Amino acid sequence: MCHCDATFDKPDYHASIAKRGAYIGFDQFGHEIMASEGKFLPRDSERIKGIATQLERGYLRNVLVSDDVCFKTCLVKLGGWGYAHVLRDIVPLLKLAGVSGNEIKTILIENPKRLVAF
Repeated sequence: MCHCDATFDKPDYHASIAKRGAYIGFDQFGHEIMASEGKFLPRDSERIKGIATQLERGYLRNVLVSDDVCFKTCLVKLGGWGYAHVLRDIVPLLKLAGVSGNEIKTILIENPKRLVAF
């Protein structure tokens, strides 16, 4: 399920997705914009808390992350975070939040590998 970060404040909802074996996609890192109906997408720090919550609940193998570079304004040359945002900025913040190197490897390498092999 993509764009789960938009509902970062609903950890039980995310857990119900993961419990069924689906992936929970926190895939809008770097996007802190108004989404719709006057609601704002969460900050990256809130996304990280959402991920940490799911790891605490045992759903490490169900978490995916990306930065969803989908607009020109996401590019570095136009003022955005660019393609390196997750590796450059988010990984260190995950570590500060207590996510281990092995957990990060699972999220960034092992989980996507399983997904695309399906």
